[in-house]
Amino acid sequence: VIVKFRPSANASNKARARGLVNALSKREYRIVKGLEKLKLKPNQSVNKAVKALSKLPFVEYAEPDYRVQKATNDTYYNLLYAIDNSGQDVAGLPGTPDADMDVLEAWNIQTGDPDLIIAVIDEGVVWDHPDLASNMWVNTGEIAGNGVDDDSNGFIDDVYGYDFYDNDGDPRDEGGHGTHVAGIVSASRNSTGVAGVAPQVGLIPVRVLDANGSGLISNVIAGIGFALESKADVINLSLGSATDVPALKNAVTQATLRGTL
Repeated sequence: VIVKFRPSANASNKARARGLVNALSKREYRIVKGLEKLKLKPNQSVNKAVKALSKLPFVEYAEPDYRVQKATNDTYYNLLYAIDNSGQDVAGLPGTPDADMDVLEAWNIQTGDPDLIIAVIDEGVVWDHPDLASNMWVNTGEIAGNGVDDDSNGFIDDVYGYDFYDNDGDPRDEGGHGTHVAGIVSASRNSTGVAGVAPQVGLIPVRVLDANGSGLISNVIAGIGFALESKADVINLSLGSATDVPALKNAVTQATLRGTL
């Protein structure tokens, strides 16, 4: 369950809320003040807990920790008709010449600034992929593989990003979707694989989905917070929920207020 406490809520109020639904606090979010993830004990009703919490005067809202799904499941990754549509066949259907994003024309002006950092919040990214490795963001304050939070940011071994699905420092993609998205954004123009729309911008992989493209809202919110703390200029979320989620809206709003697209 995700609960948003009102600014007036004190420690006693929060403890009362957790006790009411017999839950433990699993995570608090710096990105949205007063937002907290609660873990119910097995066989407890999520809906009943949400209703009980929502009635408390010091709770702004409570909601299930909904699942999100990746937004696409493309098969023909290698046919970059969106970048340059010459009328080529895609899945046996002819394209329309120049029905594309005019990326070739844009490249005459700009191919991406390495100082512009884009966080891909998804299934993770194969960060050492030959088409992506040269554009990967690196946390220079962290030493890889030593099991220590060297830069004291709350995350261990987050050299190339972070994995909120498995809670470790290796955001490696296990399903392919996040790497596909990262390739659309920033695959290098290097005669290997594909070319991204902005083939020189930096990438931060943030894993919040499993190999089937499914994950929890709470991890997405944590991923947005990590992206902001890592100074991302842009956050890409190729995922969505069929349900209106105030907590996710709050996180996105905070990112926007901080100047992140």
